[in-house]
Amino acid sequence: MSKERISKFYDIQYLKSLLYSGLSNLYKDIGPEGQAEVEAEVEIESAIARDCIFKKGDKADKVYFLLIGSLQVYAEEDNNELRQITFISPGEFFGEVGLYRKDATRNASIYALRDSYFASISTDKIMSLAAKYPGIHYYLVRSLTEKVKNLSEGKKTPPSDRITAIIPFKRGGLTFDFLRKIEEFSRPIEDTIIFNSSTINSYPSIRDANPENFSMRMEALLLEMESNGKKIFLITDQEFKTWTKSCLRNCDKVILLHELNESNKVDNFEKEVMNYFRESHIRPKIELVLLNTDENKIQHTAKWKKSRGNIEHYHFNVKKQSDIFRAYRLFANQQIGIALSGGGFPGIVHAGAYKAFYEHGFIPDYIGGTSMGSFIGAGIAKAWNPDQIEKALQYAADKNPLKDFTFPSLSLLSGKKMSDVLQHLFNINIEDLPYPFFCISADLIKGQEIKINHGKTWKALLASSAIPGVFPPVCIGDYICVDGAVLNNLPADIIRQKGIKSIVGLDLESQLQKEIIFPKKHNNWRSFFEHKKLRKNQKKLDIFTVLIRSGLLGAERKIDDIKPLCNHFIQLKASPRHFMDSSHPEKLIEEGYNMAIKYLESHPELKLSFMIS
Repeated sequence: MSKERISKFYDIQYLKSLLYSGLSNLYKDIGPEGQAEVEAEVEIESAIARDCIFKKGDKADKVYFLLIGSLQVYAEEDNNELRQITFISPGEFFGEVGLYRKDATRNASIYALRDSYFASISTDKIMSLAAKYPGIHYYLVRSLTEKVKNLSEGKKTPPSDRITAIIPFKRGGLTFDFLRKIEEFSRPIEDTIIFNSSTINSYPSIRDANPENFSMRMEALLLEMESNGKKIFLITDQEFKTWTKSCLRNCDKVILLHELNESNKVDNFEKEVMNYFRESHIRPKIELVLLNTDENKIQHTAKWKKSRGNIEHYHFNVKKQSDIFRAYRLFANQQIGIALSGGGFPGIVHAGAYKAFYEHGFIPDYIGGTSMGSFIGAGIAKAWNPDQIEKALQYAADKNPLKDFTFPSLSLLSGKKMSDVLQHLFNINIEDLPYPFFCISADLIKGQEIKINHGKTWKALLASSAIPGVFPPVCIGDYICVDGAVLNNLPADIIRQKGIKSIVGLDLESQLQKEIIFPKKHNNWRSFFEHKKLRKNQKKLDIFTVLIRSGLLGAERKIDDIKPLCNHFIQLKASPRHFMDSSHPEKLIEEGYNMAIKYLESHPELKLSFMIS
């Protein structure tokens, strides 16, 4: 875009006022004189969607500050492929890394995700001003330090998330009812605006536009609303023309809206949409929404995903108000995720915590679990209520899958009973679960954690809970899987990478602190006969405990890194019992329930977020 184009549709001074707002803390440090000198050197620039701002290796001759829009940072691999590193959102500096590199070149490439506006100042001028006003140098270094810290910790700046394009592929029917309910739900929410090709024309600047300048005028209107904090839903037409193209150029996320009972084939209109983005790595997030009227009849989701590049998907029951709320949160990028840790059968306390949340209106948008946490999480993802989850746990306890000893060539237990229990309860594909779900396992061959989010749910749960030495490994594809707790016992980091706004982490407190009896002169037979002499606060160190504790030690260290990623980190404590004791699950559920209620009472903001949801 040229500077003339910006001036025609946007007041330069208005954009500089956004700069003033974004740099208000810096201006306090350098005073009115410093502010005047900075603004005298600033230029306003812009880029259209998918434009390159600069590439790796380019001369670092400017520093930038994003005013409006969304940018993506990429590293270029040896094969010339682009690997996404992070996003840049309004109010962030970019390009400042070059100031402190010896060769004064760019170390990454930056592209516009959608039409964007930013301020720039030459490196020579900014360094000159920094010498005169040290606060500028401090401000830039702090920005750079924060970025390096976040990247080293695996934290990505979330993408700009104010504009979502919704593409309905059918007129009338469920699609019409769904969009009508979304509009009704959004109407009283002051910061949400919904546009279609008709309602956009209620604005004079758009109504008077001709085909040549329609896109630019629409862009200016959206940017003004975005700068005022509005969430914008753009509902496209069902043809690939001016309005639809403008929506796709100016959105942060694209929703492909289909009805599950229709054909899963990709029609010509959808092909045009997908081809529009296929030419470039620089594109908004594309997600699939499938509408239904009965979540118990969801099937063949994998076919829908396969024909669309296995993009993320969501199921919404048009008849359920809670699903309308979930859909709104998806479109408005206000989703809530829950991560549930492993920890053997004491992890049943998670079911009690969920029961407390459920009674306060909590329905999660994204669910991840490890080991026992994956069992509870899968029950939540299956849209079971707390009573149904408790019945499933009681069923598992009654079947007693731990009385399944075998010749210990691979493990102490054969795993057949556990497999039978899980097949009975979860004989459904993960893709067909009403709520998005994944679980974590660990690959014995490559020594890496595996995120399982497709295929048979029961087999994924079996892989996620295959405690090394206790249960045999589980083969999934090319992976030989064991309990995910070996590497990641609380997968909140995976949920954060998904871009979920708010995360509740349920972690089971380690039981290692209990007094453990281990005789200096160890004798297996003597230990066996002395077992019943132990006090209640003592824990016998048996083979199950050794195997399970060995598998958990590394993952428990990682918890310190995971904890800051959770908006609410809740450490649950189960009454002393053996890791493999599955008796009386109702007692553990009651304990988890009471702890979660206590947490909600001391954190009303979490309770409020459920109510708003």
